[in-house]
Amino acid sequence: ENTEYVVASTRFSIPVPNKDVPIASYKENFKGTVSFVSVDNKSGKMKLAFQIVVPGLNYDLAHSGKGPSHDWAFFTSYNSEQANSLLEINASQNDKDFIAAVNWKKAEEYVKAGKAKKFNSEYYNNYYNEETHSAESTKLSDVLVLDPKECPGMIYYIPTPKSPHGVDIDPSGEYIVGGGKLSTVIPVHSFTKMIKAIEEKKFDGDF
Repeated sequence: ENTEYVVASTRFSIPVPNKDVPIASYKENFKGTVSFVSVDNKSGKMKLAFQIVVPGLNYDLAHSGKGPSHDWAFFTSYNSEQANSLLEINASQNDKDFIAAVNWKKAEEYVKAGKAKKFNSEYYNNYYNEETHSAESTKLSDVLVLDPKECPGMIYYIPTPKSPHGVDIDPSGEYIVGGGKLSTVIPVHSFTKMIKAIEEKKFDGDF
């Protein structure tokens, strides 16, 4: 809501750690990541704060919460079949896929508590220097990664009709609206009811 982070997720999953593995081991070895890029509210500079490793689904458009759902970010995901060939056919079999609800405030707490593991990963932080009017690049070599299995309550998967390719949060921050690419309905989830189900331990969408 206040641009604490820019969020991004993997479109297609890869082996984690990245290595050659048999495609038959897709469900076991392929994972995705949800990345949280922090934004300095004075300079505007960004850096990769942390990542969350997630099941090997296909993640798509995201939207941040607001108001009562401010501490959350929501990502659509599909290919719950975890198909790896003829995706237009094989990734469209199940009637339901998911909206992944991530409590980024809780993720921050886990990072501060030392739950994140440091992964070696070479990447570059590119930005435009407004003073020198030139592009600059910094090479980085590691990233902090959280595993939901070690961080309960950080991410939940909301069952959503077939192949959602977009999620939006209404202006009040109460309703989570999914857009199903292959569904004839528009699902609307209640944030308040989701939280109540979590508190009463009736929600079975925990990682």
